[in-house]
This record gives sequence, structure tokens and C-alpha cells, in this order.
Amino acid sequence: MHPTQVVRLSSRLLRRSVTHFSRENPLLVLGVLFVLGCMSGFQLLELLRLLGWLLIGVISSIGFGVGIPTRVLFVYPHILSVASSQPDAFVAWRTCLPVAVVHAMGSALGELPPFIGSSMLVKRLSLDEGDNALAVSHRWFVERMRSHGWFWVFVMAAWPNVAFDMAGLAAGASGMSLLSFLTAAIAGKAAFRAPIAAALVVGSSHSVAWLPDFQLEPSSVGVAQWVWTVFVAVVSIVCMWWCAKEAADEEMRRLSDRGV
Repeated sequence: MHPTQVVRLSSRLLRRSVTHFSRENPLLVLGVLFVLGCMSGFQLLELLRLLGWLLIGVISSIGFGVGIPTRVLFVYPHILSVASSQPDAFVAWRTCLPVAVVHAMGSALGELPPFIGSSMLVKRLSLDEGDNALAVSHRWFVERMRSHGWFWVFVMAAWPNVAFDMAGLAAGASGMSLLSFLTAAIAGKAAFRAPIAAALVVGSSHSVAWLPDFQLEPSSVGVAQWVWTVFVAVVSIVCMWWCAKEAADEEMRRLSDRGV
């Protein structure tokens, strides 16, 4: 597929998906924007900056295990940069906290595709009403997930792992509401995990007595920063191109099914 066609088809799929989700969940979109507005003090530039971190968080987990590790590539270097310029560890942590929390909120939003896809599959297969073995097994699973589903989604979100897509699939299949799933994911990722991770990163830059005693020459620091920048750019471009190609293939299949 030609690169221009990949960009055109993937951007078309992205626009349609965002428009459909916003129409289906207007209160959720407005709620997220309101939270960002409160955290930014309703200052336009700060709101746009936090919105950028939110989108970076979405990119980190969107899809089925194809997200870019933006936490390692962007969030942690940002926290280290702030911590290195601020001698007070608590002030540094408080300064970095909005970015860490907003990025985690975006990561929670990026977990919605598996949840929504699983919910749609259950409805399409009529598993809530059928009497075959799959439907019976599904209802048995639903009965046990409804009592502790929120707690288990919270636990899975609070602990860094690459299998959270499975939690989203299970939550969607169990009939959990979108609000319950999203609040559990945000509570685990943004309210619990993000502040602790930010504190550990800030603490590692202020408590270095356990590290070997060595100093780097300024030229070495400059080279390391340049190498890291190139690495981040290459990884981001490769991952974004791969995601765009997958989206373009999906859009092409949809158009083929419609006979366009």
C-alpha cells in the first residue's frame, strides 16, 4: 500500500472513530475536559499542554497491545528533568503530578477499544439470551464478575502489566457498564499508580547515595541526550507507522465489504 494511501485511510478511520465515540458519550468527553480545565486552572495554554499529555497517554494503550510506551519515552524523562532542576523533592513531585495523572487518564481511555469490542461481540452473538454452551458459560462468568468486577479492574490497572487488555475484554464480556470500567481504570492508573510512580522517579533523582560514585563529562551528557532523542524519535515513528498501516488495512477491508 502506498504511504499516502496509508495516511489517508488511517486518518479517515481515526476521524470516524473519534466522532462516533464523542456522539455516543458526550458527558464523558465533557467530564474529561472539565477535569483537565480544573487541573489547568482554566488557562488556555496549560489546558492545551495537559490535553497533549492526555493524547500521549491514549497513544500508550490504544488498540490491542499496540500502544507506544510513551510513559518511558516521554513522562519519566519529563519528571526527571523537572526533578533535576528542583532541589525540593516534594515540590518536584507536586509539579510533575498533573502530567503523570493526566497521562494515566489518557492511558485509561485508551483501554476502551477492547472493552467496547467485547461488549459488541456479546450482543452480536446474543450470549445473554442463547442456550448453547458458550452462552451458558458466558452467563456463569457474568454472575461472578458482577460482584467483584470493579475491584479486579482496579487491581489490574493499579499494577503495571501488559495484560490489561484482557481485563478490558473480560469486563466488556461481563456486561460491566462503561462508567464502572472507566472509573476503575482511572482509579487504578491515575489515582493510585501514577502518583506512586512519579514519587519513585523523583525520589530516585534525589536519593542517589546507593548509586556508584561517578561523574560524566558534559560532552558525554550531551551525546547521551542526543542518542536518547534519536531513539525516541525512531521508536515513535516506527510504532506510529505500524499503527497507521493496521488502521489503513482495517479501513480498506471495510470499504471492500461495502463494495466501494
